[in-house]
Amino acid sequence: MSSKPDHRLQNEEEAYPDFCSRSEPLSKEEIFHLLSTSRRRDVIQYLLETGDQVRLPTLATYIAAVEHETSVSDVTQAQYQRIYIPLYQSHLPKLDEAGVIRYNSSCGRLEPTERLNVFAPYLGLSPLEKSNAQSRFETPGSDKQAVNNWYLVAAGLSAILLLAVTLGLIPISGEFLGGIIIALFLATNAVTRL
Repeated sequence: MSSKPDHRLQNEEEAYPDFCSRSEPLSKEEIFHLLSTSRRRDVIQYLLETGDQVRLPTLATYIAAVEHETSVSDVTQAQYQRIYIPLYQSHLPKLDEAGVIRYNSSCGRLEPTERLNVFAPYLGLSPLEKSNAQSRFETPGSDKQAVNNWYLVAAGLSAILLLAVTLGLIPISGEFLGGIIIALFLATNAVTRL
């Protein structure tokens, strides 16, 4: 039997025989080695803040957004892939081997272990300062909904203006009305890109 942990999330004693029976804490060298790359630090920070299991695609998208200083919804496929592959092949297995996370590579799911809290002081967090990541980080669904709302308002105002001009309630030419509607959608586009 190999000394590496089983990557299937199952009974903790079976999956992590070395770490469940290991009572000594991580050494400073092990801690600093695990914190030596920004991507592992980002994984640890994310898990400290959320305190919950996460799927690898969600984590990779979040880290890509952090590295590229953009929102989660603006991460490109290329940016995502450049993060996903090293996480999958290197960083997450290393954190798993150290017993910091439980990582199931076959289904792309990971969750923190008690050992994760060791890293909080090194990242400027106390274990009690774990915040709800849902309120701190953007989610793609909420961004799309906000953009859709702006365009619905623009379409609604355009329809009202068109109806008012057609009924003769607002005496303006068709060209002028077209200009107003185009300006309305240009303004909406500008607002949604902020």
